[in-house]
Amino acid sequence: MSVFIETQVADGVDDGYITSTSSFNAASSTVLIGKTAGAGVANSAFLRFMTGVVSGNPIGENTYLELLPANAHAEAGCNLRIYGEDADAPAAPTTAADYNGRDRTTAYVDWQPGGWTASELVQSPDLSDIINELTARAGFAGTVQLFIQDNSSDVGAYRDFFTYDNNPAKAALLHITLADPAFQINAGSEVYGVRADWQRVVKRVNTDGSIVYQPYALHTWDIAQMEISAFLELAAQQGQVLTSLTTTDIDQRNTAQTYTAAEIVSAVNTRQAGRRAVGVRVEFRVGVE
Repeated sequence: MSVFIETQVADGVDDGYITSTSSFNAASSTVLIGKTAGAGVANSAFLRFMTGVVSGNPIGENTYLELLPANAHAEAGCNLRIYGEDADAPAAPTTAADYNGRDRTTAYVDWQPGGWTASELVQSPDLSDIINELTARAGFAGTVQLFIQDNSSDVGAYRDFFTYDNNPAKAALLHITLADPAFQINAGSEVYGVRADWQRVVKRVNTDGSIVYQPYALHTWDIAQMEISAFLELAAQQGQVLTSLTTTDIDQRNTAQTYTAAEIVSAVNTRQAGRRAVGVRVEFRVGVE
């Protein structure tokens, strides 16, 4: 099973961009990267994420940014370079001078994005080297700030994507694959796991130390059974016990339904084939034994 963290920009001040004319914008509905037409102004972005990753966590490949384009773009010659901020817990920049003065990681990734379609998600190249450099810091506290800088783009070759200020659900997302299955995360963060062709599952560590596993976007009750069984097994391996479990929209009901842990476990054990779970959202909570 691969384990990964996904976290979105969580505040309007945590995404924005600067221009080569020293303007700074952290309140726009979109972020520009690359070089716009006309005067050929270069645009560079910042994105700040609270990841929950702790110092020393090895990061695996398939670590990337996911952005939602605001407009279609087909221009070639958009040349970008991505760095991380070389800091334990960086704050978002507040001016262009502040942005330019931050320490960058030694590692960087060049990106020449292809054509973009409006409102179709795009992914950056792999960023694992950048994030590994950050987690190697002894005092790293889980905050990742990325800089997407113009790198001599052609005039008129740029891209734009939605920000938190436009819609929090459309904000940039950072996907981090954890190379070590015996992962650690900070309280309050979310971790996801995917096994084979199964659907996504959220693992949330609460501030009180309890943990919630939350499979969702399941299409059949059989898949739901597989998910729950797998994560019950995972919980047991980590010395945790099931304390409660709820689900919604089981058996094609249009209203939310709540089931006890015993009822769900019984359904899993009896493997009731053919039962539908359209849009099911299952949550089961475990606590440290």
